[in-house]
Order: sequence, then C-alpha cells, then structure tokens
Amino acid sequence: GSEGLPGKPVTNGSARPDYVAPTSDLEVQLVSIWQSTLGVERVGINDNFFDLGGNSLGALNMVSEVERSLAVTIDPDVLIQSPTIAGLGKVLSRPKPSGPGLVVLQRGGARNLFLTHDGEGATLLYLGLASLMPRGITVVGITPPTQPRVPLALTSIEEMAQHYVRCIRQRQPQGPYLLGGLCAGGLIAYEMAVQLKQLGESVELVVVMDGGTPQAQVKPGLRFMQRHQRFSEAIATVQTSEHGKVKRGWLFVSMLLQRGYRACAWEVSSRMYVCFAGMRVALLRRLLRGNRPWPMWLRPLTFREIYQYAVPRYKPTPLTGMRVVLARASAAERGDGDRSVLGIDDTPYIDIYDDELLGWGDVAAELAVIDVAGGHSSMLWEPHVSSLAVALRPFLAVESGDESGDRDALQ
Repeated sequence: GSEGLPGKPVTNGSARPDYVAPTSDLEVQLVSIWQSTLGVERVGINDNFFDLGGNSLGALNMVSEVERSLAVTIDPDVLIQSPTIAGLGKVLSRPKPSGPGLVVLQRGGARNLFLTHDGEGATLLYLGLASLMPRGITVVGITPPTQPRVPLALTSIEEMAQHYVRCIRQRQPQGPYLLGGLCAGGLIAYEMAVQLKQLGESVELVVVMDGGTPQAQVKPGLRFMQRHQRFSEAIATVQTSEHGKVKRGWLFVSMLLQRGYRACAWEVSSRMYVCFAGMRVALLRRLLRGNRPWPMWLRPLTFREIYQYAVPRYKPTPLTGMRVVLARASAAERGDGDRSVLGIDDTPYIDIYDDELLGWGDVAAELAVIDVAGGHSSMLWEPHVSSLAVALRPFLAVESGDESGDRDALQ
C-alpha cells in the first residue's frame, strides 16, 4: 500500500539566475506536472524536485501523474537518482534497465540498513525515515528486478529474497545485517534473514513495518461488519429523506436489490480476477524460465498481482538468535474513500487481523513490538515518521558517539 500527496508549496523561484527553461515537448509536459504537484509557478529543467519543497509523498504523486499523462511506466524510485526535469527526461527517453539494484536513500556511516521495496515496488516511501536515522547508519533501498512489460521478474517470496541477498552482499559481503521494510518489504526482509542465517551469516535486526505473515487470520466477520455499516448508513439516508412512506418503501426495496446484485457481482468478479491473474502469473513463470518476453498481445501483470500471487504460497521459517521488531501502526489518516479490508490503504493491520502480533509470534522467537503514530501507509509520512524513527533507534545499537549525530529533524 503507497499513496501520494502533493509536496509542500514553495514560493516562485523564477527570478533565480540559474533558471533553465525547457527545450523539448517532453520537458514542457514534465514542467507542467511539477508545477501542479509542487505549487510552484516556474520550474527549471535543472531544479531539484526535493529542493523545491517536494517530499516522498509528493514524488509518488508526481510519478503517478507522469505515468497517467504520458502513458508510460517508470520506476517509483526514479526521482532518487534523477531528481531534475532534465534527468527525468533522459530516463523517459531511454530503454528501461533491468535487474535488481540498490539505491542509497541516506548516506551515513559504515553500517547499512537495507529496506526492501513495498508491495508496489517502491522504496521512495522510505526517504522520510531514512533522513531521520542516526548518522552512523547508511540507509539503502532494495529495488525489484524488472523486464520489458514485467514489473517484477520473480514470482515467489523465496526467489525475491534469494535475489536480494545476492544484491546486498555485493555491497556488504558479511554480517551483521540490518534489514526491514513496510508490509511486503518486511515479509521479504524476514525471508532474506532466513536465507542469510542458512548461509552462516549474522542478522542483527529485521524491522517489519505494519506487516503480517500469510498465515495471520483476518478478524472473523470483518467484511460483513463493514458491509453492514454501509448498509445501515444507506437505510438511515432513506429514512431521513423527505419522500412519503410509499416512495421510501420503494427506495428501500430498490436499495436492497441493488446492493444484493453488487455483492454477488463483486464476489464473482473477484474470483474471476484472482483466477485470471493466477493463470497469467503461471505463464510468466514459464516465460521467465525460458528467458522469453511477455507477449505484446496480452495485458501485462501489475506488480501487486505478481506479489499477491506469491504471498499465500509462502510460509515463514521460525528463527532464533535474531531480533525481529514489529512496528504496528496505530491510527489511519482519514481521507477520501473507504478503508480497504486488504489494508492496501491506510488501515492499521491491527484493525484487520485477529492476532495482535500479526502472526509473527509464531515464527520470531525474539519479537519486540512497538506501536507508532500513523496508519499503515502514513506511519512513513510526515509528521508521523518521526515517531517511527524514535522508536527504532534503541534497536539499531548505535554507538554512543553516534547518538549525538541524529538527524536535525529529531532534535
């Protein structure tokens, strides 16, 4: 679950002597999107998105708007390495590279905190948290491997973890390792720890940010309760209408029929969707084994479709001798739209699952639980992210000399 919001509005910087105007149609379009997202009257092609007031949420929102307006698909983390119009234009003008990689979110000391992408493939959402980590730690995001028209070229949690373990060992050949991630990223990070331990490496910490195991049970009757609440609200609307009794009676019957039809249609379409997505992932597995491209005539899978195929097929291995920190979100940000039972929006997982430990108590022998401000996604947004950063610091085993080097935002 990653949702974007506009960046902070800043004053017009058109009077700067280093302003460079767009020179191509693509740059003109990108400038227009940036102006709208940032609330800036004029943007030069060499201006840094984050220097203009953009933040991680604004960046995700901007990337979404670029994809919608230009009918392209780009990595959610593109702004980390190309934070200017000129750089972004070059990225959009060249073929998309494949393969997994690491992106430094915050440079610090010799110790690395590796944060795995979320269920949408993004690591950009960790920028706020990374900026609040102690100076003794370098925060590194793990990005997914891709292929043309394939947003995630791995189809199981074990394969993802194996791939990412090889990736992080290129930067840090030996432990102890610090791993983590939001929801999907936390689950993958746990399997990475399993595989690192099997290789004889030391894993100091795994941070699971509001994520559960595939075996964690959803609260019984949760979906029924949500439907019942919406139905009760609809009944109240009919009862308080100014129509006569007969008209209200017809409205009530019509509402019953419509909601019954929608419920049945939703169940059927959901099952068909899951079945069709499963068949396409099975095709993807065969294509990946044969090193063949995704067919042009078939709609590509989304990142989340591939990930959701992998999750129910994964069972975490119980581990000892390793600290697992479960950072639970406490309250959702209230916004437009219903809160999803799947937790894709900002609903805290503790409100969704029957087990307050979200399944981790069954697999992690050394489990610590921290409750932080914000919801499932907004725990990484301002102003809640500082709550998460402060809660994590005691588990990072920072040397005393680094404590005074915490980021200014936490002082």
